[in-house]
Amino acid sequence: MILFRGEQRIPDATALEQKYLNHQDLKKLIILVPTNRRVRERVRQIIESLPGKISGTLYVETYATLTRKLYERLPDSPEYISQVQGLYLLRKVLKTTEMFFGGEITREIPATLLENLHHAITEYKRYNISHQDLLENLEESELSASMKRKGMDFANAYEGYYALLEEKSLTDDSLASVRLGSLDDEQFGKIFRAVFPDAETLLVSGFTEFANPEIDLFNKIAGSEGMNVTVTLDYFSGNPGLFGGIAKTADQLKTAGFLEAAETEPAGGGKSFGEQLRRRFFSDYDNQTPKNTSFTGSIYKTTPETPLHEVTEAVRLTAQWLDSGRYKPGEICVVVNDISSYASLLRTTFAESGIPLNLTDRYRLGSVPLLNYFSKLFTIEGGDYFHKDLAALISGGVLPTWLTLSEFHEIAGELRVTRGYRSWMDQIARKSSFWEREEKARNRERYIKIAAELKRVLEMIRGWHKEFRVNRTAAEFRKLFSEFISASGFKRKILTAGADAELVIAGFEYFLSELFGALDIYISEEPDTVFPPSHYREMVQTIIRTTRFNLREEPDAQVLVTTPEEIRGLEFKALIVLGLYDGNFPVPYRKKLFFGREIPGDERIHASGQAFLFYQMLLAWKETLVLSSPVRGSRGEFSPSVLLREFENDFELTPLTPSAGGGKFYAPLEAAEYNSRLLYSPGNAVPDIPGEPDLAEKIRLQKLRRNNDTAAKEYAGIIPPEILAAGKLKPRISVSSLESYQKCPQMYYYQYILSLKEHEEPEDGIKAVELGNLLHEVFRRFYEGKNGNEVVPDEDYPVIRQIAEEVFSSINFDTPVTMYDRLKIVGGDNNDTGTLLYEFLENEAREQIFKPVLFEKEFSAEYTLPGSQEHTFVLKGVIDRIEVNKTLGICSVVDYKTGSKIPGATDMKEGRSLQLPLYMSVAGRVLKEAGITGDYEPAEMYIYRIDKRKGEVEKKKIRDKSTSRKNLEKPDHLAAMKEYQSEMMAQNREKILEYAGSIYSGKFTLLKDYKPSAAPCSYCAFHDICRVREREEVPEE
Repeated sequence: MILFRGEQRIPDATALEQKYLNHQDLKKLIILVPTNRRVRERVRQIIESLPGKISGTLYVETYATLTRKLYERLPDSPEYISQVQGLYLLRKVLKTTEMFFGGEITREIPATLLENLHHAITEYKRYNISHQDLLENLEESELSASMKRKGMDFANAYEGYYALLEEKSLTDDSLASVRLGSLDDEQFGKIFRAVFPDAETLLVSGFTEFANPEIDLFNKIAGSEGMNVTVTLDYFSGNPGLFGGIAKTADQLKTAGFLEAAETEPAGGGKSFGEQLRRRFFSDYDNQTPKNTSFTGSIYKTTPETPLHEVTEAVRLTAQWLDSGRYKPGEICVVVNDISSYASLLRTTFAESGIPLNLTDRYRLGSVPLLNYFSKLFTIEGGDYFHKDLAALISGGVLPTWLTLSEFHEIAGELRVTRGYRSWMDQIARKSSFWEREEKARNRERYIKIAAELKRVLEMIRGWHKEFRVNRTAAEFRKLFSEFISASGFKRKILTAGADAELVIAGFEYFLSELFGALDIYISEEPDTVFPPSHYREMVQTIIRTTRFNLREEPDAQVLVTTPEEIRGLEFKALIVLGLYDGNFPVPYRKKLFFGREIPGDERIHASGQAFLFYQMLLAWKETLVLSSPVRGSRGEFSPSVLLREFENDFELTPLTPSAGGGKFYAPLEAAEYNSRLLYSPGNAVPDIPGEPDLAEKIRLQKLRRNNDTAAKEYAGIIPPEILAAGKLKPRISVSSLESYQKCPQMYYYQYILSLKEHEEPEDGIKAVELGNLLHEVFRRFYEGKNGNEVVPDEDYPVIRQIAEEVFSSINFDTPVTMYDRLKIVGGDNNDTGTLLYEFLENEAREQIFKPVLFEKEFSAEYTLPGSQEHTFVLKGVIDRIEVNKTLGICSVVDYKTGSKIPGATDMKEGRSLQLPLYMSVAGRVLKEAGITGDYEPAEMYIYRIDKRKGEVEKKKIRDKSTSRKNLEKPDHLAAMKEYQSEMMAQNREKILEYAGSIYSGKFTLLKDYKPSAAPCSYCAFHDICRVREREEVPEE
């Protein structure tokens, strides 16, 4: 359909455009298209149609560029802002007013929420809906109270945002359009002719809807002397279901004074295909009519298993077309409606296959690693030198230092600092002094060296930030920031970014453009205002979190991957459409919060709009069309797109048969799946794989490993006899290592044979292990000073408290968390009795049977594997405490535990916990060696649980149900307990020999039952490198 307004009736828009081209009167024609991509394509088409003949001005515009050109001719016109600058100003509005949006915004506003709000606000302005319109709409609605609150917040944000633009004399595209529409005809005519002095015709094509301010602008252009406006709409009155939205747009234009000239035929896909599509798709057309097969070209349908398989198939097709010379990169287009959900898959898979890609889902600045590191470096003072920020900077290699991430984690753990420049520096000084004094301290020289380097790095960063700690004007900050970029070495890093150089350079250039653009607003509007450092940190963070950018396009050399909206009006020889399932295309209808008069809002119009978008997309292919509908995703099965099902009713689709593999692999998934089929095929034979001479042997070995987990082969987790015989296996045998072996032989192998280590992050507060070591020393010194006397809590508390103060003097209590830990353990200055130490004394005073006699006693126990003298090993340890009852001739062992998990009697019987039964078996001997007179039989085991988090102390007996009520002072009960402990010790010895025997035999097999959410896999530091993931997961009970 053609509609026109002006002095000429235009029956044929194409002929009109060709007339200007033929007569070289391009300056008389303005072409208006919906997207920048259409602008580029249209300019290219015009230049190619007139090679060597284009001279002078060529006007191909989008609505935004047309508006901007006109608006900038207004006297004293406010400055335009970019989208990022708009996001920053909106963020300022939200932070300075009480906005909730379903939950109070306190510290930081999520980037997605900010972008969505900004888009909605500018859209309402585009339709010229006022703040008052929103409030009236809200009042009349039947929304819940919470939804009305959100609506009120939105209306206030809308008003506040545009009030701020007005205050600062700024504008955006939506506001500029409304302001242009408010000009009188004479004012507008002068501006228009100043920009387009020779124009006669505005030719508008490719649009599906217009806001009223946009139609007002068309009328003003048509009202300019000597101007005509022609609007071409893709419309067919015989299919109201598909073209209902276009009919509404046509009615808007007619109401505004446009006249209808003619209907037009759709272009692309061959006339027969386009004609049938517009008549039959999404209509009440008789479905009994035979499917259309007479069009030129081929249409395929494919149903890959998952989106990953789908993208892999698209890559394979594209690669085959390119390899065969059938199509060039610029002749192929891949389309997906929700491109953001596919972007990562598409980028990775195409890159791994070496296919040049132009993905129109723009990059976030925050996704560029070097920019992320830069953001952390610049804002690290605002984050108070948080250890994770420092770790990111060190791992990113952006600091001039030899310090590695592993070394940083190690020294940070020793320093026990998580944030605070002063805390880092004080603790480095404190610990360095300690290492200088203590010549026997573990890793002394190494820690001194690493701590000194960390100090240098912190001082360097602090020096860079020195000038930024002062309130400054925007101009001063701009100058300082430029100097900071040079001083911090980022220029060098950008220029040596390697394979990512194009991405990094483009991203950094865009970042600086947006940042300096935002600063220029303040330089222009508030040149003398000084702002605090937090103001500029927030500006940098907002830009990096919210800004998106594109890399330079090379249309003929890249495969375009984009959305349906972007290809409307374009043509490609081959088109691959991904993600044809309900929820992606069509996207589900979501009820809008507001319904302005001009904004379509009901479900029927939404469905029609999605169908029309599908229809326009299908006009973009010429030779090959592939429609892909994946079967399932991570959350379950997909329902095939209703649009695809509708299309299948009218057109014959050929099933696309996937390759069986074994030839050339174009994508990693293809190779992986082919290898998997070989791996699970019967027998152990594996055919040669073209281009992969070593792969067949690797798969054969893997088949052997899967089919026979107990085979004495290294790939089955069992060390071969020849290696054992050569004495190359040197296992570490200790109580803790044997317990680790019991949990998982592979865990033991990684930790004790390969000596792999996981570096722990620093923690605020005292770690459980560290607290245990300190309390052991406190309790030992306390009891050694008691000389066997009774414990009296009130009398002994000042004594044990003084000991604790002395022992804890090496701990940094400067942080709030560690200070709180200190108060819970030791108490304040007023001898507070509500502490862990006082509760410990109360527990001790209640003890009636045993008396402590030995503390922190070292021992060793020798074992020889049965049937062989070849492997004799010694277990060493330290018993926290041994107690005796001289009257009954019995003893008990006590183990202090500060962790959250406490072993029970069942754990000890079944060999999961070996420590206490082992202590019991050597306690009598240790007493004798220490000179304690008398013979003592083991009768009891205790765990002294000290829970810092809960502030609780409990001395717990280790017994099972059969012994839980036994009284040691009754002879028959005492005899039963001695027998119980004897059995426990015998079982303990059997388990120690069993685990040690397996270790010396080189058996480090995988767990039989793999449950990733259950212990030990759920907490294992080596899970990501462990082959247990190759096993089938055992269902949870």
